[in-house]
Amino acid sequence: MDSVGRKPILLTGSVLMTVSLAAPWGTIALFAALSFIYVAWRVPETKGADIEQTESLFIHKSDSAQR
Repeated sequence: MDSVGRKPILLTGSVLMTVSLAAPWGTIALFAALSFIYVAWRVPETKGADIEQTESLFIHKSDSAQR
């Protein structure tokens, strides 16, 4: 006990193992979810489009002036 009378929390055994395994997988799951949201929001739909139409979606106006 400390001077206030609280008991320390000990991370032992299965609790420590669960936390040490969950943290990396939780991080991977978070980045996967964020990646999915970004792609769904920012990448245009190209299904059924010709290659020329698809190419025009990804070329910036400044890039086309240089060609």
